Amino acid sequence: TENIAPCVLSALYDANVPTLSVDIGTLSDPEIKGFVSGDVQQRIEASVKEIFDSYRPIILEAIPRFFDSTVREIFNGWLKRYTNQDSDSICPTRLAPTGESYLDFR
Repeated sequence: TENIAPCVLSALYDANVPTLSVDIGTLSDPEIKGFVSGDVQQRIEASVKEIFDSYRPIILEAIPRFFDSTVREIFNGWLKRYTNQDSDSICPTRLAPTGESYLDFR
C-alpha cells in the first residue's frame, strides 16, 4: 500500500502543478519551548512576540507566494521524480507461476 501513489504516478507521462494558491486568514503567535531557565524562556517569548507582531502583515503576505514558488517547485520535483521512474522498479510485480502449470494461449 505504500507504493500506490508512486506506482500510479510512474504510469503517467508528465504531471505538473502550474499554480498553488494558499489563503491565510490568521496567524497565531509561535510557541517557543524547551529552554532550561524560565526567565530566559520568558525573555525569548517576549522578543519573538514583539518581532512577530511587527512583521505579521509581511509574513501573511509572503506565505502565499512561498507556497506558489518554493513549495510548488518541491512538489513538482517530487512528481517529476516519480513520473520519470520505470514502473517496474516501483510497482510490485506479480510472480510468474512456477513449473509448467500455466496455459499458453498462442
